[in-house]
Amino acid sequence: MGDLTKSRRNFLKTTAIGLGALFLSSLTPHFAEAARSNDIRPVARAQSNIVIDVNTGRMLSGHNVDGLRYAASLTKMMTALLVFDALRAGDVTLQEPVTFSTRSQNVEHWRLNVGAGNTLSVNDCLIALLTRSSNDVAVALAEHISGSEANFVEAMNRKARRLGMTNTRFYDASGLNNQYQRTTARDMATLGRHIVLTYPTRLDFFAHAEFSYHTDRTLGRRPYNVNRLVRDTTMPQSQARLQLDRIGLTPMGMKTGFIRNSWHNLVALAGDANGNKVLAVGFGGQSQPALANTLAGLMVQGYNALRQEHGIPLNRPLPARAPAQYRDPRLNLF
Repeated sequence: MGDLTKSRRNFLKTTAIGLGALFLSSLTPHFAEAARSNDIRPVARAQSNIVIDVNTGRMLSGHNVDGLRYAASLTKMMTALLVFDALRAGDVTLQEPVTFSTRSQNVEHWRLNVGAGNTLSVNDCLIALLTRSSNDVAVALAEHISGSEANFVEAMNRKARRLGMTNTRFYDASGLNNQYQRTTARDMATLGRHIVLTYPTRLDFFAHAEFSYHTDRTLGRRPYNVNRLVRDTTMPQSQARLQLDRIGLTPMGMKTGFIRNSWHNLVALAGDANGNKVLAVGFGGQSQPALANTLAGLMVQGYNALRQEHGIPLNRPLPARAPAQYRDPRLNLF
């Protein structure tokens, strides 16, 4: 009887190991690699931030810049970047239709609810992705560009490695809650600066105040951008906006993010009349207005430090400066 019980235990153990191996092999290569390894470091729900001078890539201030954080919907910045790359390569056009699959309509949380089989143009998808943070749009774009979201995620991680985002791993195109998906303030600054310098004519996609789809009117939703640093004539100016306005900086948008494991995240861009730009990244805000206010204050401090460094009075903007291919070893920027 004892031999039989031992045999059963061995059989169950062998079966469990086999099923585990089968499960790992069914995952995307990056996910399987992470799940098998012992280097999966915990991701903290804590505050971290960084401010950089976009023109040079120099870090102006930072706090926990290399602390691992959940990217949440900041992930969609990389999704947008790959779409921009496809547009530049001529693989897609802004006018061509993107068909929404059944899978795209089954993603969690915020959806535009286009409906399986229906289409939106690439242009409208980008606006919805970056203004409304629509998860179904992220999946639809991924499938349209790469054939499947899994293939697209592999491209996202290849791009991250090429940019030097050494602490970032992506596992979906939207930023939905995933214990293995992580980034840092430094890495998101790397991504933001690359987008700003590589695709200056695409920055308007990050600065729309609203995007309305017909289901919004049916459901009575107000389709505004939750980024309080984006100009919105339908809402009173936020304290964050006023801080930037006072020193001659204009908000230029970027991206918000939120999941319960990270709280509120934000990448914010602002520029002066001479083309100088500062970019800030923040994680762990208690709310978007509070985080926007914090980052605006840090951008003001950074910009004023640049003016003092160049001997410019605080009531005048910095002179025009050409972007430099600066490489700060602490920033991993190109």
